Amino acid sequence: MNFFSEIFQSHFSLPSRKRNKLVFFSRQTVLPALLLFAGLAGAASGPLRHGLMQLPDGRVYGWGGNEFGQVSPGQAHPVATPLSISVAGGTVQGLAAGGRHSLVINRDGQVWGWGDNSSGQIGLGHTRPVKQPERTAGLSARAVALAAGGQHSLAVLTDGTVWAWGSNQHGQLGAGARGALAVARPPQAVPGLPAAATAVAAGDDFSAALLSNGEVWAWGGGKDEAPPALVAGATEVTALRALGRSAMMQDKSGKTWRWSPGQGAATPASAAEFAALVPLAPPNLAVAVHLGKSKGAKVSLTDGPACAPQRTSGDFVCQVPFGWSGSISATRKKQPVETRNLGPVLEAASLDLTAPAETPAEPAQAKA
Repeated sequence: MNFFSEIFQSHFSLPSRKRNKLVFFSRQTVLPALLLFAGLAGAASGPLRHGLMQLPDGRVYGWGGNEFGQVSPGQAHPVATPLSISVAGGTVQGLAAGGRHSLVINRDGQVWGWGDNSSGQIGLGHTRPVKQPERTAGLSARAVALAAGGQHSLAVLTDGTVWAWGSNQHGQLGAGARGALAVARPPQAVPGLPAAATAVAAGDDFSAALLSNGEVWAWGGGKDEAPPALVAGATEVTALRALGRSAMMQDKSGKTWRWSPGQGAATPASAAEFAALVPLAPPNLAVAVHLGKSKGAKVSLTDGPACAPQRTSGDFVCQVPFGWSGSISATRKKQPVETRNLGPVLEAASLDLTAPAETPAEPAQAKA
């Protein structure tokens, strides 16, 4: 049983049924009814990873490990259900979750961070603890993209330069002294990139940048410091990911490559491998579906697995990730019974398919 399963079973019971309505139950803040995922980031390392979710309106939610307050600043207990994180500067434009620290870009292009700062990965020029979000100092322009590794951080600025700060023990900053001498310095530009960067990715101890010419350049992850170098074998790249000790690249046609520090040229990989290299996903929530008679019936998610029948109640239970939107379809003896659009799923829920569909009222936002 994983961490989130334990938390779910200890904090939730299946909701009661109400005709025609989707009923939500939670101990956390209710999200807006029009929630969609605009971005998702997850930690690359650590005893208990954490994740961040960005909503279309720019608000940030986090969950998972929180021993350094990387999810809920000022706290130190694990967070099972995504909760809201307030950041100065209003709407958030981007985010990244590192080993034990978190970063966001606000609407003004400023980078703010919180959580573990033992290697200077928040970018404040010191290694003191950071109990509340603080602004990263020293960036020469607005940030447009972020990445966070085990103990270092990266940003792409509006001029296409890449800036790095935090641990340089394995050369992941691309320049400067390695090891302890690097941890307290403010952010500095990464030298040697031949074109403007459009995106960055960070593994545990290495960094990579996607350039405007479709090339990927990488640095760090080794015993000896080396400047950024071209990742051979991958061309016309449009998407870049990194997690742990691996990076993956994909072009617009879906052709995919994998690369790790010290490997040399990238090697071909599958689209499934690229899709699997993802950060920490949000926890699952249960949706109980009532059909009246379950004999010969089947309930399934749109483009997803069938839901599990419950012997005692005759209902079906669908497991969906926090914030999921889609359709739930019911059949009986292979004949369609009902298809109902649902979402976003914000809390454990109950859905009655025996009554005509009603549009549920938008849940009110809980006060902070």
